[in-house]
Amino acid sequence: MKIALGLLAAVVLGGVSFSACAQTPQGSYLGSCTNIRMEGRTLTAVCRRADGREQRTALGDVNQCIGDIGNNNGVLRCNRGQAPAPGYGQAPTPGYGQAPAPGYGQAPTPGYGQAPTPGYGQPTPGYGQAPTPGYGQPTPGYGQPTPGYGQPAPGYGQPTPGYGR
Repeated sequence: MKIALGLLAAVVLGGVSFSACAQTPQGSYLGSCTNIRMEGRTLTAVCRRADGREQRTALGDVNQCIGDIGNNNGVLRCNRGQAPAPGYGQAPTPGYGQAPAPGYGQAPTPGYGQAPTPGYGQPTPGYGQAPTPGYGQPTPGYGQPTPGYGQPAPGYGQPTPGYGR
């Protein structure tokens, strides 16, 4: 009888520990974390950091995580938010991805893609020709020094009477 109770207790405890393991959420953290367990809605683990050391970390309200649960330098992280709207990722509405409407992809309307009207693309008279005489020639006196420019003013550099005495 004692053996039967012992076996029954082992099966029950084994089933409890198995169900606790089954509740551990999937994610990329499984490759770099150990001692993983759920404590209510909180996921706890010991996760490896970038420097190779390990640290204990916890992620609360795991039921609100959307997508992957990952290890970010020894800290458990996940995206939180609303689940996708109903129908997201479902089959498209009827007609989406079907053949185009009549006329779409057909030959262009008459005149489209044809030769241009006469004169289109022809040079404008006088445009691109030699410039008029005198165009581009220097203006007389332009670029020549102005008389007195760059010379000191009369009395510049001389002591001012009464200053500094």
